[in-house]
Amino acid sequence: MSEMEVLTARWIEATGEPPVIADVDLMRSLLEEHSSDETNP
Repeated sequence: MSEMEVLTARWIEATGEPPVIADVDLMRSLLEEHSSDETNP
């Protein structure tokens, strides 16, 4: 799987919706923010 495919799968898991952006760096940073929100109450 490409990084884009992995990020897309993670995005759908995190948000329940397919990503509307095709920018790998932006998706990665948004997912990192999202996951850090869950680990830091």
